[in-house]
Amino acid sequence: MKRKFLKRILKLTLISTLLFTLTNCYLFPCPYYSDLNEFDETPKNQSVLGNYKLDVNPTASVGPGELILMNDSRLILKNIPVRILDNFNSDYNNKKESLQDIKGTWEISKYNGQLSLDVNLKFKNTEGEIRNYNSHWSLYKKNNKPVILIILGDPDSCEALKFIKKD
Repeated sequence: MKRKFLKRILKLTLISTLLFTLTNCYLFPCPYYSDLNEFDETPKNQSVLGNYKLDVNPTASVGPGELILMNDSRLILKNIPVRILDNFNSDYNNKKESLQDIKGTWEISKYNGQLSLDVNLKFKNTEGEIRNYNSHWSLYKKNNKPVILIILGDPDSCEALKFIKKD
Protein backbone atom coordinates (compact mmCIF):
# COMPACT_ATOMS: atom_id res chain seq x y z
CA MET A 1 0.00 0.00 0.00
CA LYS A 2 2.73 2.43 0.98
CA ARG A 3 4.74 1.45 -2.10
CA LYS A 4 1.78 2.16 -4.45
CA PHE A 5 1.30 5.56 -2.83
CA LEU A 6 4.99 6.43 -3.30
CA LYS A 7 4.85 5.27 -6.95
CA ARG A 8 1.84 7.51 -7.55
CA ILE A 9 3.52 10.49 -5.92
CA LEU A 10 6.69 9.88 -7.93
CA LYS A 11 4.69 9.55 -11.16
CA LEU A 12 2.72 12.75 -10.49
CA THR A 13 5.92 14.62 -9.63
CA LEU A 14 7.59 13.40 -12.82
CA ILE A 15 4.59 14.33 -14.99
CA SER A 16 4.27 17.75 -13.33
CA THR A 17 7.97 18.44 -13.81
CA LEU A 18 7.82 17.41 -17.45
CA LEU A 19 4.76 19.55 -18.14
CA PHE A 20 6.29 22.56 -16.42
CA THR A 21 9.59 22.13 -18.26
CA LEU A 22 8.04 21.66 -21.68
CA THR A 23 5.63 24.57 -21.34
CA ASN A 24 8.10 26.97 -19.77
CA CYS A 25 8.69 29.82 -22.22
CA TYR A 26 12.25 30.38 -21.10
CA LEU A 27 13.36 26.81 -21.72
CA PHE A 28 14.34 27.88 -25.24
CA PRO A 29 15.40 31.53 -25.48
CA CYS A 30 13.67 33.84 -27.90
CA PRO A 31 15.55 34.20 -31.20
CA TYR A 32 15.80 37.98 -30.71
CA TYR A 33 18.49 37.51 -28.05
CA SER A 34 20.59 34.92 -29.86
CA ASP A 35 22.88 37.38 -31.66
CA LEU A 36 22.96 40.09 -28.97
CA ASN A 37 25.58 40.77 -26.29
CA GLU A 38 25.39 42.82 -23.12
CA PHE A 39 27.53 45.91 -22.68
CA ASP A 40 30.53 45.49 -20.39
CA GLU A 41 29.82 48.89 -18.86
CA THR A 42 27.12 51.52 -19.21
CA PRO A 43 27.69 53.35 -22.50
CA LYS A 44 27.85 57.12 -22.62
CA ASN A 45 24.84 58.87 -24.14
CA GLN A 46 27.01 60.02 -27.05
CA SER A 47 27.64 56.42 -28.18
CA VAL A 48 23.92 55.56 -28.43
CA LEU A 49 22.79 58.78 -30.13
CA GLY A 50 21.77 58.57 -33.77
CA ASN A 51 19.57 56.77 -36.25
CA TYR A 52 18.54 53.14 -35.86
CA LYS A 53 17.08 50.87 -38.51
CA LEU A 54 14.64 48.06 -37.91
CA ASP A 55 16.45 44.72 -37.79
CA VAL A 56 13.57 42.34 -38.53
CA ASN A 57 13.06 39.73 -41.22
CA PRO A 58 10.87 40.09 -43.14
CA THR A 59 10.51 43.85 -42.80
CA ALA A 60 7.30 43.68 -44.83
CA SER A 61 5.55 42.33 -41.73
CA VAL A 62 6.28 45.44 -39.67
CA GLY A 63 7.02 48.28 -42.03
CA PRO A 64 9.92 50.65 -42.65
CA GLY A 65 10.40 51.63 -38.99
CA GLU A 66 13.19 53.89 -37.80
CA LEU A 67 14.26 55.11 -34.35
CA ILE A 68 16.13 58.37 -33.75
CA LEU A 69 17.76 59.16 -30.40
CA MET A 70 18.65 62.85 -30.08
CA ASN A 71 21.18 64.62 -27.87
CA ASP A 72 18.53 66.47 -25.87
CA SER A 73 16.98 63.18 -24.63
CA ARG A 74 14.21 63.27 -27.24
CA LEU A 75 13.37 60.35 -29.49
CA ILE A 76 11.25 59.74 -32.56
CA LEU A 77 9.90 56.39 -33.72
CA LYS A 78 9.18 56.90 -37.43
CA ASN A 79 6.88 54.88 -39.67
CA ILE A 80 5.69 52.58 -36.90
CA PRO A 81 2.41 50.70 -37.39
CA VAL A 82 -0.50 52.08 -35.38
CA ARG A 83 -0.99 50.15 -32.12
CA ILE A 84 2.23 48.14 -32.47
CA LEU A 85 3.39 48.87 -28.93
CA ASP A 86 0.25 47.48 -27.32
CA ASN A 87 -0.70 44.89 -29.94
CA PHE A 88 1.85 43.20 -32.21
CA ASN A 89 -0.87 42.23 -34.67
CA SER A 90 -1.28 45.85 -35.63
CA ASP A 91 -2.97 47.09 -38.77
CA TYR A 92 0.10 47.46 -41.00
CA ASN A 93 -0.76 46.20 -44.48
CA ASN A 94 1.78 48.07 -46.60
CA LYS A 95 -0.48 51.11 -46.35
CA LYS A 96 0.98 54.51 -45.62
CA GLU A 97 -2.10 55.54 -43.58
CA SER A 98 -1.49 52.75 -41.05
CA LEU A 99 1.90 54.21 -40.06
CA GLN A 100 2.59 56.82 -37.41
CA ASP A 101 5.47 58.81 -35.96
CA ILE A 102 5.75 58.75 -32.17
CA LYS A 103 7.72 61.28 -30.14
CA GLY A 104 9.04 60.96 -26.61
CA THR A 105 12.01 61.13 -24.29
CA TRP A 106 14.70 58.64 -23.26
CA GLU A 107 17.49 58.06 -20.75
CA ILE A 108 19.90 55.18 -20.07
CA SER A 109 19.28 53.27 -16.85
CA LYS A 110 19.39 49.82 -15.31
CA TYR A 111 16.13 47.96 -14.82
CA ASN A 112 16.22 44.66 -12.92
CA GLY A 113 19.98 44.54 -13.49
CA GLN A 114 19.56 44.92 -17.26
CA LEU A 115 20.85 47.95 -19.14
CA SER A 116 17.90 49.72 -20.70
CA LEU A 117 16.42 52.91 -22.06
CA ASP A 118 13.67 54.42 -19.95
CA VAL A 119 11.22 55.87 -22.45
CA ASN A 120 8.17 58.07 -22.18
CA LEU A 121 6.19 58.27 -25.42
CA LYS A 122 3.38 60.65 -26.34
CA PHE A 123 0.70 59.50 -28.76
CA LYS A 124 -1.94 61.41 -30.63
CA ASN A 125 -5.11 61.63 -28.58
CA THR A 126 -7.01 58.98 -30.55
CA GLU A 127 -10.11 57.27 -29.21
CA GLY A 128 -9.40 53.79 -27.87
CA GLU A 129 -5.60 53.96 -28.07
CA ILE A 130 -2.98 54.45 -25.41
CA ARG A 131 -2.03 58.12 -24.99
CA ASN A 132 1.15 57.95 -22.95
CA TYR A 133 3.53 55.01 -22.78
CA ASN A 134 6.28 54.53 -20.20
CA SER A 135 8.55 51.54 -20.64
CA HIS A 136 12.02 50.07 -20.40
CA TRP A 137 13.60 49.04 -23.68
CA SER A 138 16.55 46.66 -23.40
CA LEU A 139 19.92 47.93 -24.59
CA TYR A 140 22.39 45.46 -26.11
CA LYS A 141 25.15 45.46 -28.69
CA LYS A 142 25.68 43.51 -31.88
CA ASN A 143 28.97 43.74 -33.77
CA ASN A 144 29.89 46.64 -31.44
CA LYS A 145 26.80 48.62 -32.48
CA PRO A 146 24.08 49.52 -29.97
CA VAL A 147 20.83 47.57 -30.35
CA ILE A 148 17.51 48.54 -28.78
CA LEU A 149 15.10 45.69 -28.16
CA ILE A 150 11.44 46.57 -27.63
CA ILE A 151 9.45 43.64 -26.23
CA LEU A 152 5.88 43.70 -27.53
CA GLY A 153 3.06 42.45 -25.37
CA ASP A 154 3.70 39.34 -23.30
CA PRO A 155 7.45 38.56 -23.18
CA ASP A 156 6.62 34.86 -23.40
CA SER A 157 5.25 35.38 -26.92
CA CYS A 158 8.76 36.26 -28.20
CA GLU A 159 7.54 39.23 -30.23
CA ALA A 160 9.82 42.24 -30.32
CA LEU A 161 11.16 45.08 -32.44
CA LYS A 162 14.93 45.15 -32.72
CA PHE A 163 16.60 48.40 -33.82
CA ILE A 164 20.31 48.49 -34.67
CA LYS A 165 22.31 51.70 -35.02
CA LYS A 166 23.05 52.73 -38.61
CA ASP A 167 26.64 53.25 -39.72
